[in-house]
Amino acid sequence: MPQYCNPPLGYRNPDDCRCGASRPCGCQSYPCCCPVPTGTLFPTGVTGPTGPTGPTGPTGPTGPTGATGADGAVGLAGVTGATGPTGPTGPTGPSGEAGAAGAAGATGATGPTGATGATGATGPTGPVTQGAAVTDATGTGDITTQFNALLTSLRNAGIIAN
Repeated sequence: MPQYCNPPLGYRNPDDCRCGASRPCGCQSYPCCCPVPTGTLFPTGVTGPTGPTGPTGPTGPTGPTGATGADGAVGLAGVTGATGPTGPTGPTGPSGEAGAAGAAGATGATGPTGATGATGATGPTGPVTQGAAVTDATGTGDITTQFNALLTSLRNAGIIAN
């Protein structure tokens, strides 16, 4: 009968020669396979854990250069440079026509008042009419009545206007 090893179902260990043992078979290290009838295949078992990563291989040749990328955005404007020296003054041009007369300006402020003139001679004294007699206010009487009597007397004498 041929020997067939399909881990994890085709196990055989030198210390435990039972097919289907729970230890890995290690087919390439030592013969551990179970006898299998001709023409019968065992189903594929569960995939084992991934082995350690091998060493990094050599760097391959550089590939072709890619297409040129799009132009980048325009950068910020630089600082304004210093102002250059003033150039020489050019020749004076011809005089233009005279412009129209401007509007009249505002009236100026009034000037200061002049000095007071000399006082004239005193005129003759006119007749003065004596007013009615008004008694002095006494006691607690009405002051308004007394004052109105005085005003009437002055009006009648022509000293104050009616």
